[in-house]
Amino acid sequence: YDVAKKLKELKKGESFTLKLIEPKKAFEVEPRSKAGKSSEKIGTGRETLRLRSKGSASMEDMPSETKTKAIEKIDDLLELYMGIQDIDLATTMFEAGKDKGNPDEFAVALDETLGDFAFPDEFVFDVWGVIGDAKR
Repeated sequence: YDVAKKLKELKKGESFTLKLIEPKKAFEVEPRSKAGKSSEKIGTGRETLRLRSKGSASMEDMPSETKTKAIEKIDDLLELYMGIQDIDLATTMFEAGKDKGNPDEFAVALDETLGDFAFPDEFVFDVWGVIGDAKR
């Protein structure tokens, strides 16, 4: 911010010098180790900690590799059709369609969940194809 302010204050044609400085390296953080035995339950390593801005943190199962790939493909379709990338939106779309039996049910569920977006029919059908592939 200060750099931009200083540059704006310069008059046209006035000379100035910029000095490039390498960013400082962050210090290494070592993992903490607990001495003694812990009574905490050790998980399978297939969970992730979800921190929410409102409410408490919770442990959630990690998505399967198939689900993750499907969500990434939906995210790619979002970029292709809408010009946006939003993994949370892609996840919501996947969740809306994972238990639907046909494209019409999926379209209705998508309208109920994300109706404000007014997705084109061709896009909805392509997303349904990705979800269908993930179900197999």
